[in-house]
Amino acid sequence: MAIYQRDNCTCQYCGKSVYDGAKLTLDHVIPWSVSHDDNPSNLVTACTECNLRKSDLELRKFASGPIASKVKRQANKPLDSYKPIARRIIREHKTCKRYLESIVK
Repeated sequence: MAIYQRDNCTCQYCGKSVYDGAKLTLDHVIPWSVSHDDNPSNLVTACTECNLRKSDLELRKFASGPIASKVKRQANKPLDSYKPIARRIIREHKTCKRYLESIVK
């Protein structure tokens, strides 16, 4: 999925990555229960721990200041340019393969 690639296989809340052993999920920046929005601009990569802690909280209630700003900026990055990068990462970093294969088929 392009969102994992866009976010460099890294939790946007705590900074842990697959290289650190983090298990990654997708998180709705504006909770699904509020927005029902699966648009990429409302999704970021989150480790399972942060995603569970955030739950249905709004971003401002879970993270503030620089972290909240970074999450908003990251979520709004376009996804179009990530397929070639994903192919290269799959070749070089097998750990990300399961997260990225779906976007390069």
